[in-house]
Amino acid sequence: MQKHNLLAKKIKRQILSINDSIENYFNKIKLLIIKIKKSKFDKDNKVILGSAILVLFILCYFLIPTIYDKDLISAKIKNQISNRYNIEIKFNDKIYYSLLPKPSFISKNISIIQNKKIIGNVKNFKIYISVKDLFSFKKFDTKDIVFEKADFDLKRKDLIFFNKLLDIQPSKNKIIIRNSNIFFRDNNDEILFLNKIYNSKLYYDSKNLKNVFVSKNEVFNVPYKITLQNDKFRKLFTSEFSSKKIRLNLENEIDYTNLEKKMGIFEILFINKNTSLNYIINKNNLVFNSKDNKDNFEGFFDFKPFYLSMNVAYDGLSLKNLFNESSIIIDLIKTELLNNENLNAKIALDIKNIINIDELKDLSLIITLEEGNINVSDSSIMWKDDLKIN
Repeated sequence: MQKHNLLAKKIKRQILSINDSIENYFNKIKLLIIKIKKSKFDKDNKVILGSAILVLFILCYFLIPTIYDKDLISAKIKNQISNRYNIEIKFNDKIYYSLLPKPSFISKNISIIQNKKIIGNVKNFKIYISVKDLFSFKKFDTKDIVFEKADFDLKRKDLIFFNKLLDIQPSKNKIIIRNSNIFFRDNNDEILFLNKIYNSKLYYDSKNLKNVFVSKNEVFNVPYKITLQNDKFRKLFTSEFSSKKIRLNLENEIDYTNLEKKMGIFEILFINKNTSLNYIINKNNLVFNSKDNKDNFEGFFDFKPFYLSMNVAYDGLSLKNLFNESSIIIDLIKTELLNNENLNAKIALDIKNIINIDELKDLSLIITLEEGNINVSDSSIMWKDDLKIN
């Protein structure tokens, strides 16, 4: 009986001790609240506290995508890219969320697929996301896409990939390609040429209602810039090519109302001379001729296999400008473009009234390019009025 009373008293003391601890804890909280109420924050403290709370709220909001299911995000991104650009991609690595510099999802290895065939591998992939309605996964929306360090392996039939990009529906979003390569192959899988892409951008020009592709590239050691524009409403496709190294500028406009026989106009700035060409694109070739009656260009391209035949007639050309150290001919030789084994061509230049050199009159230059070899046989030049040198 005595032991029972001792045990009861001991339990009672422990309960009272716990009650005292709880009471003291809440009393401290009560005193803290009273102290906060009695204290007076100055304006600076209020601003700092409000700013800290705002920053914390914003940070929590932007970090919401980190809790999304990554498999669902991957599927959502693939569907939106497919619907918007008609591009099929495959994630070969994990996808990560990045807050800076702008909210985006990134992956280190993706494949670009066309007709069940991989035509491109991208080492660095990034897609920016809309910051609206991050609380709702159903409203998740993607924005600009960046392909960096991509290798495209294309044949002629695979070029439809870029054609489809210029045929997309109007969008506020962009596709950016940086530090990438295009390996263009023939039907035997031999590399015809390598085109380096330094920086390119595809976007919709809402002011002029055109899809626009702008790209800085290099091919055959020749840096160049190209701008492509597709006006779907007027059925007009325009392109601009410029290369300071070889001082060549090309402007093209083509009407594709008739898909079987496309007609266009080609403007050439060549050795400080402007020339306009009319051309017709058929299924297997391109036929062209100049609009200028004085300086004449005419010829054709065969697409299968690639072959160029061109006749050029010039009146009043300076050979000093043509063959000096800064001329287009010298620049072409330095680029080794003419040594490419896949370039086959026959170019005939008929130059009348050579200026700056009194002794030389007319030049007939026939250049044949075949499997990397350059041949100038059957060429001739007039020395004064009575001597022809073959």
